[in-house]
Amino acid sequence: MTRLKRAIVLAVAGGLLAWAAVPAQAGVIETSFTEFLSPSGSNTPTDFTLQSGSKTARFTGGEALTLGLPDFYNSPPAAWRIDGAGAGGFGPGVGVIEFGRLAVSAQLFALNTGNGQATINSLDALGAVLESFTVVNTDLIGDDFSGPGFQLIQFTTPGIASIQIVNSGPADPPNPPYTTFIDSFSAEIPAPGTLFLLGAGLIGVGFARRRV
Repeated sequence: MTRLKRAIVLAVAGGLLAWAAVPAQAGVIETSFTEFLSPSGSNTPTDFTLQSGSKTARFTGGEALTLGLPDFYNSPPAAWRIDGAGAGGFGPGVGVIEFGRLAVSAQLFALNTGNGQATINSLDALGAVLESFTVVNTDLIGDDFSGPGFQLIQFTTPGIASIQIVNSGPADPPNPPYTTFIDSFSAEIPAPGTLFLLGAGLIGVGFARRRV
């Protein structure tokens, strides 16, 4: 076996071993927003950061809260709220989830109250829309909901730099606010160590080629 072939075999084998060595959940970052609730029980300030190792997600434009309604949440007792347009048409409300590194996929549960709707987009590093979903209204009546309830939103196009939740509210809102709730958020972000080892293997192939 020539040096070049040997280097290629070793690089591929090393890359596969490195990939297999990464735990299945190593690239997953997730929250049900419970950890962001204020100890006093009041709503949490607008901006907060989810971090797991080197993986981060920055939440802006909304607030974590609990309403104490057992049937309200996809995963009790917390959610992330983005208020939309209210009386007089002020708004829209915009919540943003920004990743420290590009995510390959993401999912969340969304619910929209009142008679408005929200648009949820995944964006690439240049701000272009990768995928877009619309969340319709669910009316809150006492402690119960009528309508579709929480809607599962799944983004599967890689290269996600951020997720944007836009709640514009209805065109002529009679009562403020029209609100979007986000729950059970998760995203898959590749482990940088695996990519580094694969890259190192390719560099090794390059050096071997020069020596042949």
